[in-house]
Amino acid sequence: MSKEKHHRDWILRRCCGAIAAYILTLAVVGFIVLVIYLALHPSKPSFYLQDVQLRSIDLSDPALSLDLQVTIASRNPNDRVGVYYKTLDAFTTYRDEPVPVPVSMPSIYQGDKDVSDIAAGYVLLHVKAEGHVKWKVGS
Repeated sequence: MSKEKHHRDWILRRCCGAIAAYILTLAVVGFIVLVIYLALHPSKPSFYLQDVQLRSIDLSDPALSLDLQVTIASRNPNDRVGVYYKTLDAFTTYRDEPVPVPVSMPSIYQGDKDVSDIAAGYVLLHVKAEGHVKWKVGS
């Protein structure tokens, strides 16, 4: 009986030690992530309409057709964090319905405290931009 109790206590100590090590590892990793986040404090870039040029108006159709060239500016407010715009597609909507043929824009990198112009090409009415963004620390 004594050997069996000793073996059970040994297994219990090993399990409790493994659980404690796992919790401690999670706490240390969480603390490191918190410190990095507080040190960098990343913010979302802001976008604003910089320029709109009316290229043509077509009244010959029963519907009104406009050709606009839109330039959107992006401002990165971060001190030590840059932004990669990997894929950018600008498209338009009319009454919340997408108008076909999105305009693909080139991938760009925007450094910290930088303002970049994004020329969206020829678009109609409401302009929306979608894309994948990757952050770069220490730019």
